[in-house]
Amino acid sequence: PQVYGIEKMYTIPTGYKYNSSKSSIGGNGTIVDIARANLGNTLADMKAKDRYNIFSYNHWCAMFASWVLREAGVSSDLIPTFTACQAAIHKHFIPDGTYKPGPKAGGNYMPKPGDLVFYDWGGVGNSISTIDHVEIVVEVDGTTITTIGGNTGDGGYMATKVSEHTYDYNSGYFAGFVEV
Repeated sequence: PQVYGIEKMYTIPTGYKYNSSKSSIGGNGTIVDIARANLGNTLADMKAKDRYNIFSYNHWCAMFASWVLREAGVSSDLIPTFTACQAAIHKHFIPDGTYKPGPKAGGNYMPKPGDLVFYDWGGVGNSISTIDHVEIVVEVDGTTITTIGGNTGDGGYMATKVSEHTYDYNSGYFAGFVEV
C-alpha cells in the first residue's frame, strides 16, 4: 500500500513486553532491541508504523522515543507519550522523580540501557531551557554512552533518520536523563 508517498509494506512489531528476559542486555533490553531495529528509518517510515498516532509533526525525536517505549510495553502512566522535551521534563519527569540532571548540571546519575537522554547541542548542559533533543541510551561502557534517536542527520526533517551516536559522559551534551 502507498503510505506517505512511499511504496513499501511495513510490519508492526508485536508481542513486545517491557521485560529484560527478551534481551541479553538486561535491564531495558527490549527498548534497546526496538530502537536498534529501526535504525535508518525516516519520518515517513515511522509514520507508517505508528499505531499510536504519535508521529504528528516535523520535530520527531521525542515522538520516536515515545513510540519505542510504547512498543516495548512501557505504560504511558510510567513514562508519558511526549512531543516536546522541555515541557515533558517540567510537567512529568521532575514531578515524578525520574529526571536526573546530567554531569554539567551537577548530576552524577549514570544512565543504563533503555533510559532516555536529553541533549543540549549548544554544550551548556546546565539548564532544562537549553534542551533540544532526546534519544534512548542503548549501551554504557565506562564513560562512553551510545544512544539511538530519531530526527538526526542533515537535510531537513524529511531527510533525517533514526541514527546511533556515541559520546563521552562528560562531553557537555548530556543535559539530563530519565530513568526508565
